[in-house]
Amino acid sequence: MSAKVEDADSAKHRQLFTNNVLHFGNVDIRFADISPWYPDPTKRRPNFEVVLLLHPMMFGGVDTWNRTPSMDWTVVDELLSKGFRVIAPDFRGHGQSLKPRDGYAYGKALISDQLKLLDLVECEKVHIAGYSLGAEVALKFAIQHPERVKSLVLGGSAWADAEQAESYQHLGDGGCFAGNDYWWCAHYWTTCCWGYRINSRGYEAKNIGGKRGVQAVLLAMEEHGKHIANPPEEEVKSIKVPVMGISGANDPQLKFHKRLEAALGPDLFSLTVVPGKSHEDTPLTKEWMNALVGHVLAVKTDLEAKGLQEPTAPATKPETMDR
Repeated sequence: MSAKVEDADSAKHRQLFTNNVLHFGNVDIRFADISPWYPDPTKRRPNFEVVLLLHPMMFGGVDTWNRTPSMDWTVVDELLSKGFRVIAPDFRGHGQSLKPRDGYAYGKALISDQLKLLDLVECEKVHIAGYSLGAEVALKFAIQHPERVKSLVLGGSAWADAEQAESYQHLGDGGCFAGNDYWWCAHYWTTCCWGYRINSRGYEAKNIGGKRGVQAVLLAMEEHGKHIANPPEEEVKSIKVPVMGISGANDPQLKFHKRLEAALGPDLFSLTVVPGKSHEDTPLTKEWMNALVGHVLAVKTDLEAKGLQEPTAPATKPETMDR
């Protein structure tokens, strides 16, 4: 069982350090920065390995990775128990980050945000784990900034094809997104997709952000389809770090992992398939957590054995701002 931090002092310090802001132009990006060293999160050892967690569409930041209230584990706590520091941003247009109304504020900016964030928290090189939208952003980030990536974990998606990229540009044409019906979106994403019921009005207020929030997600996904989701094959083949793909056996996006596997080969790519699970419920399984944590641990151990482990620069507490 994961080592969990539940005493009052630790919970207080954890909360204090999950309300950080990256000021990027006129857009504020909220992010969590959680260290396994309690009770004072402002004092970190310089050699903590860092895992950057990138969330799926419609969700945000650390809440995504702690969304298992009926279970005795979370990805964040498991990583902390293994000595990893966790950085978990809300993408622009998601969660508690700003939601620009201009489509040009999205797309490539999601990659720039992660680079700026790593610079802000003084992390030279990190492991990146993403799910669905987050996996596709992680893949593109590794292509554009290979010097900042130690390993990748791609869950729920990987190298999306042209058809999928095109579909992202038309999410508002039908289904729950038609007419920017944000109340239906809040209900759908909190009761149908993620396997347990929470207060949808509270979730809508915090993580979707009302009608403007849904409009922001549609803009973000349209630009994502144009600029991120389907990188050229030559770019994909430039990846040289170990990649773990994780997919439910019943997830239609499993084919994107198979596509990436064919491009990278077995020396770089390994695939974990969770039996009987779909796109929605795979990240609620211990198989998902164990594969993610096992991969970053294995890469860390291998780099140390080869004498290639690079020191992580000590982090300084970033500027914060209350909203």
